[in-house]
Amino acid sequence: MTQLQRYPIQTQCFGQIEYCPNPQHRNSNPNKSQWTIDIPSELESFQTMDQQEWNENQTGWGLYFNEYGSISYLGTLPRNRAEVFIAKFVCDVAHGLWHGYPADYQSNIQDVPHKEVIFEWVQDEILSRAKARKILKGQPCKI
Repeated sequence: MTQLQRYPIQTQCFGQIEYCPNPQHRNSNPNKSQWTIDIPSELESFQTMDQQEWNENQTGWGLYFNEYGSISYLGTLPRNRAEVFIAKFVCDVAHGLWHGYPADYQSNIQDVPHKEVIFEWVQDEILSRAKARKILKGQPCKI
């Protein structure tokens, strides 16, 4: 049984917003970041991003909070399988459909969350200022 069969990919609606998990980020593709959390947790991360408005111009960033309310790792990177804790969500404007993936803010400048999102995470005491600086500079950051 393949991983795709174990994780049926279905579009989820959140009000007027549609989200569809991208199978490329769940199929062990060596060239794509991979989610390590289950699909319901991915959807919860997306929903939190939308509710908290951690987005701008059809792009958003999310985090995964474990059962204790702490940030936890949500995926791995393709190049070195390093664990990451930030997700990037994008909207295919032509179809109005969102999808997300574990973000590689160290190698891809476009995966660095917008400053406003990072500042909100600091203000809400989700991230320390030191961690925020590291993320904005594209430096390694552990949680």
